[in-house]
Amino acid sequence: MKYHKTNVKSIKGLVRKMILNQLYEMVKNIHLTEFGGLHIRSEIARSVLKKENVLEASDIEIDLFLRNLNFEVAKLIGKLEMQTGATPTVERTTNNAVSKTPYFGNVPQHLIDGEELS
Repeated sequence: MKYHKTNVKSIKGLVRKMILNQLYEMVKNIHLTEFGGLHIRSEIARSVLKKENVLEASDIEIDLFLRNLNFEVAKLIGKLEMQTGATPTVERTTNNAVSKTPYFGNVPQHLIDGEELS
């Protein structure tokens, strides 16, 4: 099998690389598919999304949502990068786990874990 004029050694590896490429794009463009192109950090966008019953959230909830979203996608990307041998793009801990620090910084753990905000 050939893909873009390159012999494919592993169909499974090719599929993983394709998924990995889509995950890279998803992180950049999640607002396009989930929120109609609106950037949810904007008060105007949040007003529109609230009116349409799509999303209602405070500033801190939006911040935590986006941090969690990026971290969860980074974990998927990290796993596929290891499986495919792709150049690593996610920061890892000394135990080789995806590091939370770039995504959460000094956010208290109880907020990261999803406890009630109000």
